[in-house]
Amino acid sequence: MWGGKGAFGRLEFRDMTETETSAQRAMPPWPTGALRLFIAVILVSLVALAAVAWVSSARQAQGGDMAPGIGRLFGGTGMDAPGMNMGESSTVMSLPLFLSMWVTMMVAMMFPAAAPMVVAHWRLTHRRGGSPIAVALFASGYLFTWAVIGVLAFGLYRALLRFTPTLTARSASLLAGGILLVAGAYQFTPLKSVCLRHCRNPLDFLHHWKPGLAGAARMGVEHGLYCVGCCWGLMLVLFAVGLANLAWMGILAAVIFVEKVAPFGWVARKGVGAGLALLGAVIVAVPALLGAGVMGG
Repeated sequence: MWGGKGAFGRLEFRDMTETETSAQRAMPPWPTGALRLFIAVILVSLVALAAVAWVSSARQAQGGDMAPGIGRLFGGTGMDAPGMNMGESSTVMSLPLFLSMWVTMMVAMMFPAAAPMVVAHWRLTHRRGGSPIAVALFASGYLFTWAVIGVLAFGLYRALLRFTPTLTARSASLLAGGILLVAGAYQFTPLKSVCLRHCRNPLDFLHHWKPGLAGAARMGVEHGLYCVGCCWGLMLVLFAVGLANLAWMGILAAVIFVEKVAPFGWVARKGVGAGLALLGAVIVAVPALLGAGVMGG
């Protein structure tokens, strides 16, 4: 298990199964210094990739290449304005462009919180004599899962472009507020608990070890599915506030990190859920707040 101080506690490994070969047991361990150096390289690489992704996301937002939120889609800066043509407010993105943007966002928002699982996978891969390439395939499988989800997100994006201009101010507030209410309510569900428990306890997941490079990629995909189960509600919020909203991206990235890594993350999820639900209820009750930019749309 990870130590009692959260996911970045001491990395203490025990035998995961009783089927290790004698050759694997006899494999000489790396010197402690070298092992720590390799782990540091993995962590620095993940953080560096996330930093590059944040810079890319900022440039996309400044260039207007990312989808706006429901308030802006509906009528720009005022909810009393009639619905507007989407071509006047933003360029409709193609699927390849949307997926590149989506994966960039996932790297920026998810990699810091996914770092403990990546490190855990590498530690056990080394212990069992696996290839160093396995850690890259694990991370690639993880991103592949989010890319597939990005196809579904693209469908939602296009549906919003078609549907939102026809809404009244009241209907737009109900849609945006409803999204926040759904995201908030999901924080309290059993499925959220199961997925978050997996993300907070990497070694429990690694009990179901799959050997080889193909196994590493498959484990990455499976971890991605748990991560989707944990975070899809938070990702849904971005469609209400705007994919171009870097402030909300930062807030949600911090929430994801706290939930998965911090010692109090298990309790924090309920506070986040209550906060999202409260904001959703306020938007529903006071539609003018949506057009006033309270959600940064």
